Amino acid sequence: MINCKISLGPMARVAAFCMCIHASTVSVSAHPAWGIAIDTTRHVVYFSDLERVWKIDAAGRKSVFLDDVHTHDLYLDTDGNLVGENHRIVPGTNTWRYRYWKATPNGQVRALPERDAIRFFDRWDAEGNRYRLSNEGRRATITRLTPTGKSTILAGGAFGYADGAGSDARLRLFADSVWGRDGCLYFTNGGLVRKLTRDGNVTTIVGPEHGFPHSVDATGRPIASRLLGITINPTRDIVFADIRQHKVFRRAVDGTLTVLVDSGPDWFPSGVAYADGRLYVLEYPAHTRAGVTPRVRIRTPTGELRSLSTR
Repeated sequence: MINCKISLGPMARVAAFCMCIHASTVSVSAHPAWGIAIDTTRHVVYFSDLERVWKIDAAGRKSVFLDDVHTHDLYLDTDGNLVGENHRIVPGTNTWRYRYWKATPNGQVRALPERDAIRFFDRWDAEGNRYRLSNEGRRATITRLTPTGKSTILAGGAFGYADGAGSDARLRLFADSVWGRDGCLYFTNGGLVRKLTRDGNVTTIVGPEHGFPHSVDATGRPIASRLLGITINPTRDIVFADIRQHKVFRRAVDGTLTVLVDSGPDWFPSGVAYADGRLYVLEYPAHTRAGVTPRVRIRTPTGELRSLSTR
């Protein structure tokens, strides 16, 4: 187990994962992590619980890989190194400070400068442009930063939900994002799945107008969905996790919506990833229980669900 405070400097611990459970719905004041990364070469799975990064090896053994790390997202670079952030509030202020790190497969950690790092809302395209999905104040924007330093706001402005191009688009509550084979960026945005084209046009592809069901509380009143992790499977279907409905959905190319995984009342899914044709689902316990940590389950191509960790 590696303690990141040794490499990244001492940081105050923040109680950042606070939840209230009402019936089968989740009210999240600080959303859980959706970071899950699959190293198919070494047969290792990494995931975050907002306070540490866990590792499940090829034998199903789960252990702490990095301690004292507040990271939402994780990704593997081309050399198999794990990259994430350490997102902390500055003591005595209401501002957040980002630290970035890279860990080798054997656990050697080093800090990354901003130019080489990833925030948990950042994505790069094939040309090396960085797309930053940013919630700042009462604004939500998507900005493209080129390798030469040029910055262009592609979409967004004041908080809201509206499709459109450039500043006509309204955005809010970013979480995970993924590039599609069509060159568009797909991202979860509150209770919606949305698509950004390279020229800054935003459209909603999963929402109430598309027949996407919302969860209900104990009285039967509808509650807006809250979507976090998103991925695209080998047949180009979009797969995403809804923590309030406790389900993982698939949006097929033709727009059909299907439930792939129902986590049940005691768990909810936050992260999703595909590797070797199988769906990996990161699930959090819906009720605080001593010694219970997030789990990872695999859905096989035949629909079978099984737990990844055996001990």
